[in-house]
Amino acid sequence: MRDFGINAEFIRAGMNKLKKFHIDDISKIINDSFYKSSMFILISQLLAAILGLAFWVVAAMFYSQEEIGRTTALVSAAALIITITRLGMEHSMIRFFPDGDQSKIFSTTVFISTICAVFTGTIFILGIDFFSPNLFSSMDEELLFLIYLSITSIASSASSAFIAARKSQYSAIQTILIGSRLIFIIPLISVGIIALFISYLAAYFISVVFSIIILYILRIKIVSIDVEYIRYSLHFSTANYLSGLLMTIPTMALPIVVFNILGAPSAGVYYITYSFATMMFMIPIACSTSLFVEGSYGEGLRRTIFKTIVTSYILLAPAFISYVLFGKWLLGLMGPEFVENGYELLLLFGISSFLLIIYQTYISIARIKKDSMQIIYMGVLNFCLLIGLSYYLIETQGILGIGYAWILSYGICAVAILFLNPKRS
Repeated sequence: MRDFGINAEFIRAGMNKLKKFHIDDISKIINDSFYKSSMFILISQLLAAILGLAFWVVAAMFYSQEEIGRTTALVSAAALIITITRLGMEHSMIRFFPDGDQSKIFSTTVFISTICAVFTGTIFILGIDFFSPNLFSSMDEELLFLIYLSITSIASSASSAFIAARKSQYSAIQTILIGSRLIFIIPLISVGIIALFISYLAAYFISVVFSIIILYILRIKIVSIDVEYIRYSLHFSTANYLSGLLMTIPTMALPIVVFNILGAPSAGVYYITYSFATMMFMIPIACSTSLFVEGSYGEGLRRTIFKTIVTSYILLAPAFISYVLFGKWLLGLMGPEFVENGYELLLLFGISSFLLIIYQTYISIARIKKDSMQIIYMGVLNFCLLIGLSYYLIETQGILGIGYAWILSYGICAVAILFLNPKRS
């Protein structure tokens, strides 16, 4: 009995230590800026996807296909213009925020990107007969479009500023406020065909007001443009701008490639399947962005790289398994043809996301080191591989060829990173 008592006491003490270890360990994870940043960036991306889907589901109950079609065209056109006119400045904001004048960096980013967005939007409107003759029905709609571009540009810059300031929780709140467009769907029915677009405008306006207030509390204010900041960040911004375009263009071009080679039904399957796959792609993007932020603040690079890779794989593994188990059901919601032609493609995208971790981590390391040429080299390599292999493999493998192209492209990039450039990786 005595021995049992000693053993029981020993076990009890061990359990108390283990319990304390778990509590302390969890507390460290919760308060670790890397994990906080990664989680809030990922939550923000997931919320944007979920709230976006919910908006269109509800809108379909109250609005005609013409109204929905017009709004999707307007929002897509604006998103493309905003993407083109970011100029890589959001990456410079993250990289130079820790050591620079945050108010000047933020203000410079807001003014330049917004002016470029409005200027590009004006050119788009002037050439609307060429781009999309039926998109606008009045000058009022064209004015609303330019206002929308201005507000979304400011919102995008504010979101980057929150991430750069290690306050990514406010970026998640900003996403929720943008999702508030749901509450405007019914009240704006009487407005007519532009109602859904106005709901987007109203939600973004609310998010911008919130963002400016929070940034002011964080002592990040709207001041003048800093010409000196533009000068020393220009090379870095340009490199990241080109890299971003090289990653974005294939995602925009491949639906057209599929449409031209395999036809409209296959293009629809590809688009929906890729939309589901983006949920997996969000994980390495969120973690690598957090790595970029932490590295910019001078955190230990080796340790942060380790956390980035381990966290990415830990989060990605169950996400991929869930698609293996429930992917057919999810695609089945869209129709049986999506299951037949899209399930295998979804799994191929999932496999490529594990390789994407290596690519995104390396790009973040290059950004921390301000190694602009490496950013461009890897962007060009991935772009050429993805577009070239997709064209070739679609001809022989059908729609699955794109999935194989993604795996091969990011696989070859991973080999180049891990073996051909070991000192930098």
